[in-house]
Amino acid sequence: MARTKQTAFNFGGGKAPRKQFAIIGRQVAGGAPKQLPTTAAPSGGGVNKPHRPDESSIMRSANQTPINDNIESTISLGQEKKDLEVQCAKLNDELLKKDSELEAVKANLQVELNQLSAELQQCNLKLAKAEEENRELKQANERISHEFELKLNQMESEKEADANSLTKINETMAEIERDYITFINNFSSQVSRLKEKNNKLNEENEMLRADHKVLDRERVGLKVELDSVSANSRELQAELETSKKSIGELTIKLEKLKAECQRPSNLFLTPQPQKVREFPLNLPGPSSVMPAVRRKTVDLNATIVLHDTIDQPKNVSDDQMGPPNKKIKRKSK
Repeated sequence: MARTKQTAFNFGGGKAPRKQFAIIGRQVAGGAPKQLPTTAAPSGGGVNKPHRPDESSIMRSANQTPINDNIESTISLGQEKKDLEVQCAKLNDELLKKDSELEAVKANLQVELNQLSAELQQCNLKLAKAEEENRELKQANERISHEFELKLNQMESEKEADANSLTKINETMAEIERDYITFINNFSSQVSRLKEKNNKLNEENEMLRADHKVLDRERVGLKVELDSVSANSRELQAELETSKKSIGELTIKLEKLKAECQRPSNLFLTPQPQKVREFPLNLPGPSSVMPAVRRKTVDLNATIVLHDTIDQPKNVSDDQMGPPNKKIKRKSK
C-alpha cells in the first residue's frame, strides 16, 4: 500500500491525493471543479494540510441551507463518491499497469545501460588506442615535417643550383647561336665560292666534252688504221712462217756441207783456217717488210747460230702478231 500511495503521490503531486481524485472525478462527470480553500505555506516548511471546517461553521451552514438542499447534496456527494471510487480503482489499476510497464522499461533501460556501459568501455579502450596511435602519428608527423623541411631546403638549394646551371646553359646557347650565325655566314660565302668554281668547272667540262668528241673521232680513225695494220701484221706473220721454213732448209744444207768438210781425207793436212762462205738469204716477200737481213759468217769448227732479224711492226698486239720469234741454235757434231 505504501508503494501505491507513493505512486499516487508521484502522480498527483501532493501528500493527500483524494482531493485531486475528486477534482478529476468532477472533470470526468462534466462538472466544473470546485476551488478548494487553500492556506499559505507554513514558514517552517512542509506541506499545507487541507482545510477542515469546524462544528460551528457546519452548524451555521446548516441553519442557513434548507434541508432539502442538504439531502440532495448528500445524495449527489454519495454518488460522486462512488464514481470517484470507481475512477480511483481504475486509476489504481492503470497506475499498477503503468508501474509494471515502467519496471519493464526500467529493466530494459538497465540492460541497455549495461550494454552502453560495455560499449562505452570499449569506446574508451578504442579512444585510448586511438590516442596512442594519434600520439605515434603526431611523432611521425613531426618527423615527416622535419624531413620535409630538410627536403624542402635541399630542393631550394637544388633549385638555386639549377637556376645557375640554366643561366650558364643560356649563356652557352647564346654563344652557340653566335657561333652558328658565324658558321652560316662562312658557309654561305664558301657556297658562293664553290658555286663560282662549279660554274668554271662546268665551262671547263663543256670544253673537255668538245675535246672528247674530237678525240673520239680521232680514236675512230686510229681504230681504222689499227685494223689495217693488224691485217698487214697477219700478212707479215704468214711471210715470216714461210721465211722460217726457208731458214730450216738452209740449215739442213749447212749441216750437209759441214759433214763434207769433215771427211777423213783432210785429217792428215795441216789445219788451216777455213774460208768463210757467205750464203745469201733470198727470202721471198717485199723488201719493205725485211729491210735488213744479216749475212752469217760460217766457221766450220764453230757452232752455227742463226737469228731472225725481221723488224716487228709497232703498236701490234701479240695475238695479232702470232707466236714470238725463236732463236735457232745448232751445235756441230
